[in-house]
This record gives sequence, C-alpha cells and structure tokens, in this order.
Amino acid sequence: MPTVFLPTSFSYASVYHDYVQACKDKYSKDARILAESTFTNIWKSLMLSLQFMSSKTDLCETCEIMKMDIRYASQYEKKLELTNSYLAHLNRAQKERDYYNANIINAVEDSKHNPNVVSS
Repeated sequence: MPTVFLPTSFSYASVYHDYVQACKDKYSKDARILAESTFTNIWKSLMLSLQFMSSKTDLCETCEIMKMDIRYASQYEKKLELTNSYLAHLNRAQKERDYYNANIINAVEDSKHNPNVVSS
C-alpha cells in the first residue's frame, strides 16, 4: 500500500482533536472517546501507510497529490496528462529553488564586500 503523507500542519494531536469533535457531533456527549495516547498507539499500529510530512521534507502537498493521482489513474492518456502536469510543476519548483539559491549566493558574496561593520 502506498504511503500517503499528510501536510506538516497536521499532527497526532490535531487529528485526535478532530476525532473528538466528530464523536461529539455525531453521538452527542454520550460518546465514549479513546484517550489520546490510545488513539495515537492504534494509529501507529494500524495506519502504517498514513504518515505526517516532516518540516524537513522536500515534498510539497501538491507533489504528493499529483503523484497519487498518477498512481491511481487507470487510462493511459489520463496518466500521461497527469505526468506531464507533474513534470511541469517540478520544473517550476526547480526554477524557483534556483532563483532563491542564486539570491542567497549573491547576498553572501555581497556581505563579504560590505565595508559597513556593525559594532555593539
């Protein structure tokens, strides 16, 4: 089963909060709700294919969605169209990365030649 990554804005605590709210909405206050630690342990043992992206991950949510769409497309033409869109997205992302990396290099070089010294 392919791994599905949830955005970095999600966590076990935020999903647990949503679970509690959904239980209260559906079953009113009579619902028996799992403790957060039990919820997390069950999640980790049964939901191996559902993981949270770390903030260090070099993947964006759009990339993950596009890869999932490609993986599950059944028609060849649709898969080819989705692959072309994904490659265009990667190309735009690489250009953006190159732009920012070039600016960082320019800023470092500029700071080496800057005669202004700040003293405390």
